[in-house]
Amino acid sequence: MPTYVIGGKRIQTEQTLSDTQIEEIASDLGVSAQPQPTEQEVAAAPSSGFLMGLKDPISGGAQLLERVLPQPIVNQVNRLNQVLADYGLVSPLPAGGVNEMVRQEEAAYQAGRAARGEEGFDVGRLGGNVASGILPGAAATRIAGTGLRGAGVAGGATAALQPVTTGTEEDFAAEKAKQVSAGAVFGAGGQKLFQATGSALNPLLSKAEQTMRDLNIKGTIGQKLGEPAKALEEFAQNLPIVGTAIQNQREKVLYDFNKGVINKALDKINLKLPADAIGRDAVQFATDRVDEAYDEVLSKMSFTLTPTVSSDILNALNKANIPSPAQRQTVESILNSIVLDKFPASGVVSGQMLKGIESDLRKQAAGYLSSSTQNERTVGDALQLVLRELKKNIYDQNQKLTPQLRRIDSAYGDLAVMKMAAANTGAQSGVFTPKQYQQAVRQADKSRAKARFAEGRARGQKEAEAALEMIGETPGAV
Repeated sequence: MPTYVIGGKRIQTEQTLSDTQIEEIASDLGVSAQPQPTEQEVAAAPSSGFLMGLKDPISGGAQLLERVLPQPIVNQVNRLNQVLADYGLVSPLPAGGVNEMVRQEEAAYQAGRAARGEEGFDVGRLGGNVASGILPGAAATRIAGTGLRGAGVAGGATAALQPVTTGTEEDFAAEKAKQVSAGAVFGAGGQKLFQATGSALNPLLSKAEQTMRDLNIKGTIGQKLGEPAKALEEFAQNLPIVGTAIQNQREKVLYDFNKGVINKALDKINLKLPADAIGRDAVQFATDRVDEAYDEVLSKMSFTLTPTVSSDILNALNKANIPSPAQRQTVESILNSIVLDKFPASGVVSGQMLKGIESDLRKQAAGYLSSSTQNERTVGDALQLVLRELKKNIYDQNQKLTPQLRRIDSAYGDLAVMKMAAANTGAQSGVFTPKQYQQAVRQADKSRAKARFAEGRARGQKEAEAALEMIGETPGAV
């Protein structure tokens, strides 16, 4: 009974299929109909999985060399191959070069497997892969060091020599990057090994990955599987062809991290970044949208300086326990100039005027809180308490708008952290790394002695630390 391998699937038929029938079956399967190997090609292919596994690194290495060597040298080698083929000493290269030769050999081998009735996971080929990888793997381990990191690098070195048997010429780099990142020499078992060792050494990884997933950040294979696989990816970034592809993958994850934390803020006003917004453009877009949302709410607001408001402000000053008359006088002078003096005789201000009052008071409080002297930080604490009471009264007087106001205030707080991160030295075009974001989180924490940051409760800290855990300090970090 004739047996065909179409799109990696073994198909037996009652009759010999024509090329048209094979193309129709391939179309139904959603795959490309590659030419079927001849009986001679099947007979010439390795007759066991172990032999094919031994040959894989040779084929994969030839594919890499064809792309790494200068074109004139490749042309000379091809001419030499043609001369030897004319004398019957070697088989001539097909029109597609080494890449097509490897594809044809893979098709012939799979057809042979199908004819022998072999199905499922190719254990023999895996054994040949492992056996063939002992020497390059040992060399890479010697270079990289022993232990899990060495094992990961060894896996990457051997995986780099695995042949690419599917896809177009344009897909080669991407497919090779996937092989190296996953440690293809180990197959599915290797990924499980990385996952198990990564989880054992770093129990925070799965929690960090979940936090990143909540921000729609998937991460590369190495970033998701932990330190051994990260070491493999770091090694692979230095390889020809695949290095650029892996670097691009990690750069995309960095962009996704930036977008994720910005979108988390925008989600509070039911908006999202445009797909092409990144860096300073993304931060500016988010700032403009939050400002617009705030202005819209302010247009519907008003605020009255009632006796209750005045009493609450006075109580906030008393709670501040300002130690000296001079410090209290400083606080009262600030409150008079930027808050109380702004109210007209009616005691009523518009939402837009209220925005300016609140903004000025927040800036004054932040300035004193960041001072190096204890006396000035005490003034900052007092101003912050007054601001808190003022906000409470604003919410009380505009209760229908309170839920919306709280979301906007929270979005502003998130944006303040992002702006600090985007302004940090080294944030190229406003794109910040996990480390820069963590530094901004700490910088934005105005609690005494950075208490909230020390306790893990600072704004954005959960996302910053999860990104550091999974992504690393920079896109290429391990």
